[in-house]
Amino acid sequence: APSLRQGGVVTGWHGRDEQTMADVIGSVLSALPGLESIELVGSRARGDATEWSDWDFKCATDDFDECRRALPDAARRLDPILAQWDRLSPTWCYMLVLDGPVKIDLIFDQLHEASLQWTPSAESMQGIDDHFCLCLQVLLGALLFD
Repeated sequence: APSLRQGGVVTGWHGRDEQTMADVIGSVLSALPGLESIELVGSRARGDATEWSDWDFKCATDDFDECRRALPDAARRLDPILAQWDRLSPTWCYMLVLDGPVKIDLIFDQLHEASLQWTPSAESMQGIDDHFCLCLQVLLGALLFD
């Protein structure tokens, strides 16, 4: 089960259930400025998830810009392997991969203009690598369980 380690970082994602995951994610992110609520949605909430299904959380804000600026720092408490804003989503979505692997999408209602093209550079390489790893996890889950 997830637990806090020194410095307030959450670890131990193996053997998680829906309520535990929702409680931990909600607890870690509850102090975000502008965040009104966070709710588990998607296949995990419906009860038809597979082992490789991601965890989708709908996030409501009263000040999205403030929440958006603070989210990457707050998400570090989850000890992500990867973390980035989804460039392809029609709404703002912060994607994380935790040890397990466990993929989490924090989905906001605010519209986002998709940015389909990466410009390779020294500054963008980590983002490109992270996005590639996220895509591989999604494809692996689809191949194994669809």
